[in-house]
Amino acid sequence: MKLTWLNSQRRFISVIIYLTIFIRVLTLGLYAVADRTEARYAEIGRKMAETGDWITPQIDYGVPFWGKPPLSTWLTAASFKVFSVNEFAARLSSFLPILLASYLVYLLAKSKGINYALVSTMILITTLGFFVSSGAVMTDPALVLGTTLSMVGFWQAYRSEPNAVRLWGYLFFVGLAIGLLAKGPIGVVLVFLPLTIWTIWQRNLPTVWAQLPWIEGILLTALIAVPWYLLAEAKTPGFLDYFIVGEHWKRFVEKGWEGDLYGSGHAHPYGMIWVYWLLAAFPWSLLTLGLVGKMIWQVKVKQTKLTLLTSDQEWLSYLLLWALAPMVFFTPSANILWTYVLPGLPAFALLLAELLLIFWQDQPVNKYVIAPALLIPLLFLFALPIVVNVANQNSQKYIVSRYQQSCAEWGQGSNCQLFYVFNRPYSAEFYSSGQAKQVEMHDIAPLLEKNSHNYFVIRTDDIKAFPPEIASQLNRVDQYSAYTLFAQVN
Repeated sequence: MKLTWLNSQRRFISVIIYLTIFIRVLTLGLYAVADRTEARYAEIGRKMAETGDWITPQIDYGVPFWGKPPLSTWLTAASFKVFSVNEFAARLSSFLPILLASYLVYLLAKSKGINYALVSTMILITTLGFFVSSGAVMTDPALVLGTTLSMVGFWQAYRSEPNAVRLWGYLFFVGLAIGLLAKGPIGVVLVFLPLTIWTIWQRNLPTVWAQLPWIEGILLTALIAVPWYLLAEAKTPGFLDYFIVGEHWKRFVEKGWEGDLYGSGHAHPYGMIWVYWLLAAFPWSLLTLGLVGKMIWQVKVKQTKLTLLTSDQEWLSYLLLWALAPMVFFTPSANILWTYVLPGLPAFALLLAELLLIFWQDQPVNKYVIAPALLIPLLFLFALPIVVNVANQNSQKYIVSRYQQSCAEWGQGSNCQLFYVFNRPYSAEFYSSGQAKQVEMHDIAPLLEKNSHNYFVIRTDDIKAFPPEIASQLNRVDQYSAYTLFAQVN
């Protein structure tokens, strides 16, 4: 089906795309990094930038972080080096991979027409999952970039002109390396699961083998990714056992897995990944269900013959398997997060564009696209004060700033120390540049005996745990959210 749009109609879609990107960039630094996930990864990146140790991410000084490979940490640390340590720089390391993944989808769709490319890209960047993850400090955007590059590279190598085949073929393997350095073997699994099924389904193994440089490509992937794994194991023995066996087997097959060194298992009912997909693909997931229902009704009840935008069954089956792979793989998993569905969203956007254009045909931009496309970015703008407040309430930014202000007023800058009693949130480390320490109640008395100006932060509900002899030596400075800041009486 040939779509004939006016330039003004294309510009309308382009405006939505650029507006969404602008809103996301503009707001990256407007709210505090929140505990615990965002602040944890931001602090790991800050420590890497500070210490210059680019091999081992550190959860605390001298304590290796074995939970994830370092790609997202490298990006965060590099961003801090360029833009200094702040919220904008921390989130830029997520925004750029998501933006690049969206551009790859645009390039893939453009081979089938500029209209198709614009609609697909617009859908992708206005899904709740892509919009949120592009503005949060996490490891999943780097994985999405890797899987998207591999899936786009594979198709382009499979179908491109001869002079472009080799380049895209190598980019397929670069994408695998990115996935290995972003999240580990799961990046390879989420690529080869749909590709293997698709190759068997379409019976095109000879063509697949001939079109990609498998031997050189595997060597390229190994050359890029394997050295870090070997260096990490040599530097901190035990990493490979924990990361490969624990994080990539026990986490998913053991409900409530207790071997997690950095938190707890995220136990959910089996199949919860599909609910997460509905949320991550919102609002387009609801529109998709509605359009599929409408299509079935037209075909079954009205006996209407619907014409697909493309009759290319290889293409449609490729997108379908790509889109479903994360949900299929994680359906039997006990410990999952909503971000696990993100690698399938690029294919979902391409498939939904096909479906939309069945109903759209030669019509101008209409209700099927305007409302959903504007919903997430505009809703985010209206809700921004709430977002800022929630992030601040779940961050130690204010408490640390009050400590720094109070310390400066006392003129004790070099002697001030900040201690968190019982529990030190990651955001306290981040905003204090690693200076905040964690202590237990029995550690406080010796600290008070020293001739220094100490500050203590404790959850407000735990203040009653202060023995009278300690409480009498502390002055309340401020209270924010669930925490209260005290200063030592001198």
